[in-house]
Amino acid sequence: MLVFRVGRVRKRDLFVYGFRPPASVVVGLGSVALVTRDLLLIASTTPRAFDTQEMPINPGDVLIKGKVRRQFCWDNNLIWPPENAESLITLVDSGYALIIERLGEAPNIVRMYRRLVSQGLIRADTVLNIQASVSTTPTLIGIIEVKEIGRGKPFWKLPRPCLAGQYVNNALSKLGVRVV
Repeated sequence: MLVFRVGRVRKRDLFVYGFRPPASVVVGLGSVALVTRDLLLIASTTPRAFDTQEMPINPGDVLIKGKVRRQFCWDNNLIWPPENAESLITLVDSGYALIIERLGEAPNIVRMYRRLVSQGLIRADTVLNIQASVSTTPTLIGIIEVKEIGRGKPFWKLPRPCLAGQYVNNALSKLGVRVV
């Protein structure tokens, strides 16, 4: 475990844990995880206890130079339909990384897509179905093309542009990550 102090005005500790896949790890509320083929990192503002053996990590392990791959997300926000969640495993196996953030509150999908519904580009029942699944486990998923590890921004500072629900949780469990 590494402990970082972040923030300028109100400093707080950030706890970072490292694991070697295929470790089975739970990503709790308020935590951010980075999943790659060779490394699994979790950052949390509160200390966490895991049932899995931790791997020793150094500050360079949490620095990622990469590019966000928005084209993997439908409308740059949603991974939909649910079958697409299975492709997350293939992406990780091919060298991409996932950044997962468990949210405390689901965003309002209906408000986000109100204009598209009024233009007839998407059906209202589809948006409501998405809102229902996202409300159960609000989770942000960012797909990152990793260029280099040990340089760049800390992984919890990278943008997480994709929104996902229970179906993504099911796919992530095959990678050894569970979002609760």
